[in-house]
Amino acid sequence: TLWSQEGSNVLRGNLLVIPIEQSLLYVEPIYLQSSGENALPEMQRVIVAYEDTIVMERTLAGALNRIFGDVIEDPDGGETGDIDDKTIIELIAEANSLFNRSQDALKDGEWTTYGQLIEQLRIVLERLDTLQE
Repeated sequence: TLWSQEGSNVLRGNLLVIPIEQSLLYVEPIYLQSSGENALPEMQRVIVAYEDTIVMERTLAGALNRIFGDVIEDPDGGETGDIDDKTIIELIAEANSLFNRSQDALKDGEWTTYGQLIEQLRIVLERLDTLQE
């Protein structure tokens, strides 16, 4: 289906700006919502930008893999890294979980929870950046 055509709307989520060391990581979810009466938006893509790289993928894990290197299996199909990358794999999985939980809190209007999850996500991404160096 074509986005933003009759029967659907494209919604841009909140732009998350997460400081990592001396740089910033930008994360913006893109939602598609049907024009039905009780339709809920569904995340279709996520845009991630870090330093001079910008990617758009179906999942946060997929986008982080493209930014930081293929180290975990993406639910939509991807590569699995070496056993030596276990720490990075765990951090990306944790970042993906925190991001998804923060989006749920945002949809539910739970602002305190949302803020706490985004702060936890920032810390995880800083650790991930340190391991990348």
